[in-house]
Amino acid sequence: MGTLADFKNEEIGDLLLRVQDEIKNLKSLVGQDGSKVDIKTLQASLQKAENEIKLKSDYFINQLNSQVKKISNTNTEKDEVIPAANFGATIENIWDISKRNRNVTKSASRNRFESHSMGNMSYSKELVDSSANQKRLNDENLIEEVQELRGPKFTPFSLSPGQQVKASRDTKAIFNPENVRNRQALNENYSIQLPLIEKRGSLKIQTHVITGSTVDHLATLPLAYRRNPTLIPPPVTEMEATRGLLSLIERGLIPPHAQITFEQYPIAARSIRPMPKQRENIITYKDKKQPIEHIYKLDPNHVQNKIQQLDQENELNELRRLKSSKSKAESASSKTRTIQTNRSHKEKEGHPLRPPTTPMNNLQLQLIDSSKYAHKFVIQNGRVRIDLPEYIQFKSSFILRWGSIITIMKYLEDLCHTYSVPVGYLDGQKVSELSRCVDMDLKPSLEELLDTFINKEDVEKIVKSPGQMFKRKGGHHLAAIRIQCAWRRYRDRRAYLAYRRRKWAAGVIALTWLTYVKMSKAREKLQVTRQRHLENFKKRQLDFIRAWPKLKNSKRVIVHIPSLGFPEAIRSKMRDLQIRENFQMSRICDIEDENVDVIYVSPITITEETLQYYSKLFGLKKAIETSDAKDMIDVTPRYKIVIPEALNSFPTHNMALSTILKYSPKALERIKNLIKGRDGYIVPGIMNHDDLHVADVLNLPILGCEPQIANLYSTKSGSKRIFQSAKISIPFGEFDIYNKEQLYETLAQAITDNLTVKRWLFKLDDEVDGRGSAYCDIAIHLSCYQWALKEMIKFGNKWNKRWAHEPTYVKILEEIPEVLEKFAKPVNPSAYYNWDDFLKSFLAQGGVLEAHPPSDSITSLTVGMLIEPDSTVRILTSGDHLHAESQYSCWGYTFPQTSAEPELINSACLKIAEACKQRNIFGYVNVDFLTYIDVKTDQQVLWAVDLNLYYSNIISFSSLIVYLTNGKFDSVNHTFEIVPVVKNDKNKRNRKSANSDQENNMRYAVMSTKLHHSNLSVIHYSVFFQTCRALGIGYDIKEKQGSIFTLIDSLNHENMGMITITDNLQTSMEQFSHNLVSIHNEISSEGMQGKTNFLLASEEIKSILASAEAVEEEDELS
Repeated sequence: MGTLADFKNEEIGDLLLRVQDEIKNLKSLVGQDGSKVDIKTLQASLQKAENEIKLKSDYFINQLNSQVKKISNTNTEKDEVIPAANFGATIENIWDISKRNRNVTKSASRNRFESHSMGNMSYSKELVDSSANQKRLNDENLIEEVQELRGPKFTPFSLSPGQQVKASRDTKAIFNPENVRNRQALNENYSIQLPLIEKRGSLKIQTHVITGSTVDHLATLPLAYRRNPTLIPPPVTEMEATRGLLSLIERGLIPPHAQITFEQYPIAARSIRPMPKQRENIITYKDKKQPIEHIYKLDPNHVQNKIQQLDQENELNELRRLKSSKSKAESASSKTRTIQTNRSHKEKEGHPLRPPTTPMNNLQLQLIDSSKYAHKFVIQNGRVRIDLPEYIQFKSSFILRWGSIITIMKYLEDLCHTYSVPVGYLDGQKVSELSRCVDMDLKPSLEELLDTFINKEDVEKIVKSPGQMFKRKGGHHLAAIRIQCAWRRYRDRRAYLAYRRRKWAAGVIALTWLTYVKMSKAREKLQVTRQRHLENFKKRQLDFIRAWPKLKNSKRVIVHIPSLGFPEAIRSKMRDLQIRENFQMSRICDIEDENVDVIYVSPITITEETLQYYSKLFGLKKAIETSDAKDMIDVTPRYKIVIPEALNSFPTHNMALSTILKYSPKALERIKNLIKGRDGYIVPGIMNHDDLHVADVLNLPILGCEPQIANLYSTKSGSKRIFQSAKISIPFGEFDIYNKEQLYETLAQAITDNLTVKRWLFKLDDEVDGRGSAYCDIAIHLSCYQWALKEMIKFGNKWNKRWAHEPTYVKILEEIPEVLEKFAKPVNPSAYYNWDDFLKSFLAQGGVLEAHPPSDSITSLTVGMLIEPDSTVRILTSGDHLHAESQYSCWGYTFPQTSAEPELINSACLKIAEACKQRNIFGYVNVDFLTYIDVKTDQQVLWAVDLNLYYSNIISFSSLIVYLTNGKFDSVNHTFEIVPVVKNDKNKRNRKSANSDQENNMRYAVMSTKLHHSNLSVIHYSVFFQTCRALGIGYDIKEKQGSIFTLIDSLNHENMGMITITDNLQTSMEQFSHNLVSIHNEISSEGMQGKTNFLLASEEIKSILASAEAVEEEDELS
């Protein structure tokens, strides 16, 4: 393909040849025979040559300037030159020119683009505006026109098919502004970057319209003031006042009913004719020429009287208004004169004057003054009389609140129409006030609507008259509808309630049945499981009995579970069950036997401080044996304390420790690992079925009998059977009482047979620690008691005959119910509030009736013994009871017992043990006795009153005393003696005589596990022991005397145990009382005494010591 220069030369040469030919033609025409030349032909030839030259010159100029010819919208417009794409064969030639003249072309294009940037924008806009006309043009026609403009010499340059297609596509894109490739083709071919138009198909130019208010928001009345009209409106500022009065009222800054007067009246003053005085009386029916007919029949006399009454009231109000208007007019005139005087002075001084104010005439003052109460209008036949002047005046006065008022008027019209109120006189002021509830979206009540009536009493009487709403037109039809609705509602409601009852009953029956089925299946599974546990328990017990002789002298592990498996009814009332279970932490003292290791399951969380204390306490064993404190050893490897992980998982169920251990698999697994490959057994507390489950999981025997047997004979009635079979003396009375008639008859018979007994006791079968006891002083409150004594004396030895005491029995039986109802008292009011509460539990659980010993000096004691599996009986301990809070509950013990003859006690214990062995009972057994001196025979009487088949507190504390003194309990003489220490020759100067050594070997102890003081909760144990050391409270390991504490509650510190050991019982009791008083005084103040039983215990001990001293003095005198 030739270059642009070659192409240019060829075109120019062709053009010159053509021009030369045309000139030759002209010369030939001019020089022919001198004929005339045709001017038109000459002009046409010249014009044709000129046009061709001009066309070619324009074409080459356009090609050199990278410009194309713009197609005009109309035929009359002149052609304009605009940037365009390269066409056809000129594309490569044009690019050759641009390469050689790059700087010139680019600078020219840039200048041309910058100078005509706005023109390009206008061109784009013009193209967009004329898109409708351009769409009618055909692209092919446009191309043909351009080819015609290029001339015939444009075609010789041939292109490849691909270049032709590309050139055609670019041409179409350039001539179609809506084409996607329009901007790209211009940019690629001519380096022209057109502005980006996002929506090329739309004819509208993108504009950003900013909407919103051009003025600031005006302040309005706050919401609280609009909802509560009683609040004082906020003050109006000067800026708000400039907005105008109407703006302030519309925005609520000025109340709509405010009376406004203008110091400078806004209207120019001019004389006007005064308005005629209008009559403000309420228009009556007699003032109308045409009476209003309605459907209601009114009493003419009543209506006439009411109208006259209202007229009189209006006349009085009118007189008052006239007087007030005159006074206001005078004040207004005086004010006007003052203003005029000031104005004359200002005129003289040359100051500018304000527009003159218009004084308010009497009529305006009257209207303002009467606006408070003059707005009255009428509701007649359920419609407001809108044609009356009063209504029109009311509407004009409250036009700003008319939307809310019209709603209230609708309510009032409905009220009058519904209840057929013939005439109602409304107070417009009250209607306006009531309309405020509409603004707050509240519906007015009936009383609020009635308050708007002037004749409220008449309207209220009509409205509240029964059946009034059915007296209007169509009332019979409405009454029939109402009756039908009520009857249908009643019928459907009754059917619906019956359906609901049946559905509820069906649901309850179904749910009960499903629950019963599930519970039955659960019970069956539980029974099977318990039966399996019981069978496994019996098998292990047989093996345990056979292996006991060898086991008790060999290495073994004892697992102590101090569980209190009371029935649920009793456990639910014990708030300190876990503390009670931890009373026996001294079970660990079984490690005194070198062959024994102990695993103690703790019912509470034990702190590190408590563990350190017990580690030191149990480490004194070697030091006590040698009487040297340096010989302390670490015995912690011989005992382990296991705390169940489910200890706090059941805070509201008050479960026994064995039950909690059952749901603690980790604790069970740890115990299994500790006893793995070793012989051992379980020492339980009060057993239940969960102890068998734990024993089955651990595969260990239990040192005790079956839970059912233990629970049966541990009750008050069960123990009586054991005592009767053992032929032991028991109190007078009866057991297994379960109904009132049996109770009354048994008590009457017991009183008749034993008239010397003045007090009778009632005890529940399952309660402990005197909680389930009550008493009644029969001799004092029974009116026939003295007569019965005379009858007994009268018959003498024949009194035992039934015929002799039958009348006395009948008479006592008649009085028993009333006497018990009035004078029987529970021992523990916190457990049972009154006799009725106690009697209900007594009849539900069963109980016993016992006679109080006929003596003023009574001593109770407990003997603990062990029935081994091989039927060997060992008496482990004995102790007298200490009573502080109640004489029927044990608070502490004195060890060993000194109140009864050892022979009597041992004989009774052996008989009871034999009776227990006959019933396959073995393990730990505790027997409670009462002893007193019979006045008639002057002999000591011993009664067995209770039997407990479990490890008790006295056995636990006795083992601790034996552990810390290296002593031994003599079960024959019921004495406790320590083993004397063998002294070296170096200590000969400290020796004493043999007699004194023998006396010092005897030890007596006072112990209690139920010490409680609330002030201990604010003291750490370390501070407490420092305080005791300062008070001289401690333990001497050389003399084996002193005081020892057991830490029971390691979290709250409120409960603790204490043991005082000396060589004399009286000294031990004195030391115990002294310790209690000293500790109380040290941790208490006058304003913080706390809740404690320290003082009660101290007083009890002092009274016992006083009684003992009195007895000694009597013995000395005798």
